[in-house]
Amino acid sequence: MRGALLAALLLTGCNDPVCYLAPNRAARLDVTAYPETEGRITPGGILLDDPLRELDDGQVDAIAQRTLECVRALPKWECPRGYRAGPPQTELKACLRIQVATNWRVDECSPEQKFPCAIGPGSCQMKGQSPDANCPCMCRAVIQQNRTVVITPNMKLLPAALTQLFSGCDHVWQGELATCAGG
Repeated sequence: MRGALLAALLLTGCNDPVCYLAPNRAARLDVTAYPETEGRITPGGILLDDPLRELDDGQVDAIAQRTLECVRALPKWECPRGYRAGPPQTELKACLRIQVATNWRVDECSPEQKFPCAIGPGSCQMKGQSPDANCPCMCRAVIQQNRTVVITPNMKLLPAALTQLFSGCDHVWQGELATCAGG
């Protein structure tokens, strides 16, 4: 099965810099700018940018495959107005990159692994947090350049970010998509 997945990935190559975005559609707003390193290819064909080798390749492959299969299996779902970032995808693309934020941390503000990002405090306030100078609003997973999922080593929100890419919807915590996102 892995060989078939790798072959499908290579055949589905992606030279388009937006990768998981519909043509003629504005890109998602990048809130991080992590530089790409050479990385490694998992047995399932995913480019993994993990310089400290904090992730297990097999787990990454399993999460990606499980999430893709979940999105594929869903009956029609609705993406709330304003949250559509592209068409649903039915396959992993060779341009998919999963990258571990090298400056992630756990601190006194939250027990969650997170990393700096340029999102406004409104996003954290919607989650019931009160960001301030001591406890700024930070991220646990983001999509960078419409093809790179930036995560922390615990991979807690990897299914949610992949659900965003595969479904083309950036609002995955309600309705049918929540089952794939881990909600």
